[in-house]
Amino acid sequence: MARAKAKVQETLNLDAILFKCRDILRKARNSGSFFEKRDIMLTLVFLRFIGEKFEDGVVNLRNSLEKEGLNPDDPDIRAAFLDDPTFVDGTYNLPKEARWQTIINTPAPRLNVALDDALRSIAETNSQLKGCFVEGSFTSRNLAPIDIKQLVDEVNKISHKAFGEEKDLIGHVYEYFLREFAVNATKEEGEFYTPHDVVQLIASMIEPFDGTLYEPSAGEGAFLTEILRQKLAYVNRNPASRGGHWQYNTLWALMSIYGIEFLEDNLKIARANMLQVFRENYREKTGRELAEDSDLYRSARTIIQWNIVQGNTLTHKKSDGSWIMLNQWIQGGPKHRRSVIRRPFSFDSLFPSEEDTMGDLFGEQEISNEPKEFRIRTILRMWEEEG
Repeated sequence: MARAKAKVQETLNLDAILFKCRDILRKARNSGSFFEKRDIMLTLVFLRFIGEKFEDGVVNLRNSLEKEGLNPDDPDIRAAFLDDPTFVDGTYNLPKEARWQTIINTPAPRLNVALDDALRSIAETNSQLKGCFVEGSFTSRNLAPIDIKQLVDEVNKISHKAFGEEKDLIGHVYEYFLREFAVNATKEEGEFYTPHDVVQLIASMIEPFDGTLYEPSAGEGAFLTEILRQKLAYVNRNPASRGGHWQYNTLWALMSIYGIEFLEDNLKIARANMLQVFRENYREKTGRELAEDSDLYRSARTIIQWNIVQGNTLTHKKSDGSWIMLNQWIQGGPKHRRSVIRRPFSFDSLFPSEEDTMGDLFGEQEISNEPKEFRIRTILRMWEEEG
């Protein structure tokens, strides 16, 4: 019994699944460079996640029909509502060839073709994803049937039903392969770039409207800026952002994005790109340019300086040998929604032991020592405080 239990625990361990995927790709012929291996995995995970969301959407739709007294198995009802379903929550209506059940049930010799068919059909039926995929990426790579089948079977185990306790499941997967494949990259000083189409796919999967986002290798900010665009777009259309609340909510969106970058030149570009996205959103929303001497501009720039920092995520230290420092942002309270408490902490304090990997960076973890707190009277005057 003990051995059987251990086997179940191993099967349901997310990192063990990801490690096996990495090992399959490492041994497979034609799997390409570290970056190509990473992109294969991210594409498969994208198909898995988008497929599972579709399946959940169909289940919810069936439940809604039953609540309305309709039989979802009735041929007429099925034809009207389920054969070509419409979802109100933004779930993609996938063509049959792009659904995960179609992919997982495809015989191994046809899997490479089936995967390319899935990507092509998604791009053809969804304008938002058009041009995001490299045509024929799986057939041109042409992994052996046994390799691609093993890989798809492993990815099939990655499910929110099995790992529902993960606060950011897709972020965990992305971060794992970013770390494991990039650490062996041959570019100078470990510098590498995530293709723009992959960035867009990951950002759309995360749906980063709420919660905190962290990028361990920010580069020039491609991933960070895409996340910021989506967060600001959500703020713009959120009824809670009406009137004077809008400016404050854009700053709260900015405060929820963190990044660490090793190279100073990249860091400067990433910060500039973040600020540019913030200014573009202001112009699109108001029809005016954001003045550089305004409180909103100065506070946005200050937040970016505090949240996007220089350092080495592996050593937890900056180039001068000091610890990487970040800030936790806390709302002043129900009666002080426009005020904020800044609580500095070291990046290293998020790692209780050397064995820990990236972990739940911004979850409910205890940080050693009583943290200092700095109360800022109003978010729009944040720029007045020293970082």
